[in-house]
Amino acid sequence: MRLKELRLKAGITQNELAKRIGVTGQTLLNWENGIYEPKINQLIALANIFNVSVDYLIERDTKNSEVNIVCEYLNSIPKEDFINFIRKSLEK
Repeated sequence: MRLKELRLKAGITQNELAKRIGVTGQTLLNWENGIYEPKINQLIALANIFNVSVDYLIERDTKNSEVNIVCEYLNSIPKEDFINFIRKSLEK
């Protein structure tokens, strides 16, 4: 998890961040050392504090996810072709 990297880059101490999340400094230390993992609501709070996605925070590779594959395919279609396809579909 990129938590320590983001925290240091932001210049926030473990105790300051722990207070913002509502956990102890020891809990935050355990997260940074990979001993425990935050709950989803805590991950969301951390992502919001650092203005990153939860996927980025937990270093999840989304390049091969189905959503990204579909998006990449849609981006490869010329816009005008895509718009014409949608128009024709709506006319039916």
